[in-house]
Amino acid sequence: MRTKSLAEQFLDESQSTADDYDSYIIVYDFLGEKASPKFWDNLNKLKRISSVRSIQFSVLAAECSKDAEAAFMLAAHYGADVRKFRCEIPP
Repeated sequence: MRTKSLAEQFLDESQSTADDYDSYIIVYDFLGEKASPKFWDNLNKLKRISSVRSIQFSVLAAECSKDAEAAFMLAAHYGADVRKFRCEIPP
């Protein structure tokens, strides 16, 4: 049995519900530090298995609170200063 990636673990652990379809913006910054390559690997994995997508460098969008919470947890795990905002994103 394979070990789950951190992206998969955080998505499973998220306390938010998948039926909450508000839009979210997640902003993170490593405050002068270089992010771990494992952060980027896990972020790319999260983007493949959830609604999380990049808007620009250090800014993500998610289409439900569960995915937004997983992205928040991932960035925080790797030491980023991270914020999550509920918002409206035009189609």
